[in-house]
Amino acid sequence: MLKQIYKVFLIAILFTSFAMAKEIQEVKVFNSKGEEIQSGFILNNIKSKPGSNLSPRILSSDIRRLYQTNEFINVETEFDEDTGILKVTVTRRPKLIKIIIEGNKEFDDEDIADEMDVEIDELLDETVMAADKHNIKKLYDDDGFYNADIFFDVEKTDDPEEVVLRVTIDEKSSLQVDEVRFHGNTVILDDDLADLINTKPSFWRYLFDTGFFNELLFDADLKLIKRQYKARGYLDFKVEKVVKKDDGEYLELDIFITEGRPYIVGNVTISGNSIYSTAELEKLVTAKSGFSYSTLVEDADVDRMTTKYQNEGYLDLYCSAQLKPNPQTHIVDVDYRIVEAKPSKIRDIIITGNNDTKEYVIRRELAIQPDDKANKDLIDKSKKRLINMNYFEKVDITPVNTELEGYKDLQLKLEEKSTGQIGLGGGFSSADSFVGSVNFSQSNFDLYEGWPFIGGGQRFQSRAQFGSERQDLTIAWVDPWFMGKPLSLSTSFYMNERYYDDYDQKKLGYEVGITKRLSKYPLWTIRHAHRLYQIQLDMDDDVSKELEDEETTDISSAYILTLRKDTRNSTRRPNEGGIMQFTSELQSIVIGSDNESGKFKVRWTTYNEAFEESVLKLHAEVNTLIGDDPIYDRYFGGGIGRVRGYDERELGPIDSREDPLGGASFLLLSAELDVPFNKTFNGVWFVDAGNVWEDSYDFADLSDLSLTTGPGVRINLPIGVVELYYGKPVIDNSKNEDDSGSFHFNMGYNF
Repeated sequence: MLKQIYKVFLIAILFTSFAMAKEIQEVKVFNSKGEEIQSGFILNNIKSKPGSNLSPRILSSDIRRLYQTNEFINVETEFDEDTGILKVTVTRRPKLIKIIIEGNKEFDDEDIADEMDVEIDELLDETVMAADKHNIKKLYDDDGFYNADIFFDVEKTDDPEEVVLRVTIDEKSSLQVDEVRFHGNTVILDDDLADLINTKPSFWRYLFDTGFFNELLFDADLKLIKRQYKARGYLDFKVEKVVKKDDGEYLELDIFITEGRPYIVGNVTISGNSIYSTAELEKLVTAKSGFSYSTLVEDADVDRMTTKYQNEGYLDLYCSAQLKPNPQTHIVDVDYRIVEAKPSKIRDIIITGNNDTKEYVIRRELAIQPDDKANKDLIDKSKKRLINMNYFEKVDITPVNTELEGYKDLQLKLEEKSTGQIGLGGGFSSADSFVGSVNFSQSNFDLYEGWPFIGGGQRFQSRAQFGSERQDLTIAWVDPWFMGKPLSLSTSFYMNERYYDDYDQKKLGYEVGITKRLSKYPLWTIRHAHRLYQIQLDMDDDVSKELEDEETTDISSAYILTLRKDTRNSTRRPNEGGIMQFTSELQSIVIGSDNESGKFKVRWTTYNEAFEESVLKLHAEVNTLIGDDPIYDRYFGGGIGRVRGYDERELGPIDSREDPLGGASFLLLSAELDVPFNKTFNGVWFVDAGNVWEDSYDFADLSDLSLTTGPGVRINLPIGVVELYYGKPVIDNSKNEDDSGSFHFNMGYNF
């Protein structure tokens, strides 16, 4: 309404102005009662002033500016050409003088008022009022009163600029679901229907306030049941009635249904198409005459045809299945009706909500750019990339029409999340006994533009770990778009000390690498890296001759080449796709190393959704070392990532005193089922198989593998993931006589 008044007055100004601009002699301000008022606030916010020429453009800007002050709900202007007086009439936003709360019994007035931000003697803000209503509703929802209704009524007073807010609450009843029974169902069993819906008795209902009945949720449950029957072809399915019985505290539900008979598909037709031929679209249709009807098949057909059009820019396409069921024959004809509309291109991409993240960081991740065809697949791919950056709580991309025919804008609305973490921690690791840690990380770092060093899309981490058996310091930085190109530069500097039973190890070094995506094979990346470190080994006095000979101070310089294919659908918790990786590492005196050796690694991991949200992860890796093999380059088995169920370094070759020596070959096979309990806790069951062999390429005999299994828990914290496992050997080919199993604890960091 306000916009219409604004337009009317703007048009009036345009049509009543003379061709020659008129000079403003005076500006007068009036309130909604028609009384002239003195308002320096209004005069200071407009540019149409005495002595200036009347300009429709400037006056339009003045009106808009007054609305933006949020002080007024209506602004009108009128110019008297005879006197040169510009009249500005404003209706102020009303002032709240009183709040009345009624109908509340579960909570007192003070509890309700605590949820409200509107204040007496302040101008009433409708946005704040809407948020207050939501907060009060949530207060009741959290207490089990899901059916409570909250009403806000703004009541006028004798003064048009003052109002009273009346908050009326209809609390209704708060009932815990005690039992849900189904009647009339034969196709779907009671237990299956109960698993389908959310309205069900809580196991803890007699002890805690949980499992309350929610009318909206129950209505949605009935729709879920109907959808499940339609998916099986029962188009005549009906919920005949629902009988509710309660004793004032607990509720019993009896749901009476009529299933009907399943339908068979009759004629299948496509109409409304002109861009693609019927024969071409029929290849996408799987609904066939004579087969059982299913909404699942129907929906999949609609999705395939919609995708085909929308990937060619037809974003406004509408495709739906029109059904003609015959209740006598139980045959249903299906007509896929298409409204093609016109193709679109992208005019502009409008980004909002990026308070910290630089706009170029966002735009370089987009798979679609201005002037591109409005390809739905590329829009979805862009959204997926932004989500995987893990910078945003919400990512919404909406195509909107523009005044240019054939062009759309993409409105990209973002809600940022915290990307910096500071963590102090302590605990016990199965590998390192007591472990303390100090960690700072920023996954949206900006090295180039200075303070506050945020928003550049880089990653930075500094971490110190200290314990009874280790001391670590690591500083790492990654620029995924080095020099503005799709090249990922990674650098890390580290200093660590390890205190083993037989010797101490000190290492100081760095690694620099650059990763490039292969243009012809975009799922593949290639990484070139150089790693240089100095290592010192100090053996205990009573070690074996084999270990005594390993005491040294060496320089290790290696060139590392990695070829990697990543098809995961998510970097956080994938349930589809996987990783294939080939890594070769070369040490040579030519590049400053004290050793001449090579390492080769093949790694394969795949993720598959097992049931509901559970994920089955399969992993295999083969590692081998050729040439010089100092102990610090060898492989050791046992621990997380090295066959759970054995302590670290427990699996593999040993010396004459049964101390671990490590080997030149390592093989690991692993299967893991990850079941989420909630957003924080995941349960795990794993099976690991592997071993370490003394010689290169010496893993051909699979009968040497040790097999372990056991449960685990993953705890997802803001700073990273805490992992707890217990594993026990089922087949033990280690040299260790103790096969009682091992606990494993690890605290990882997001980076």
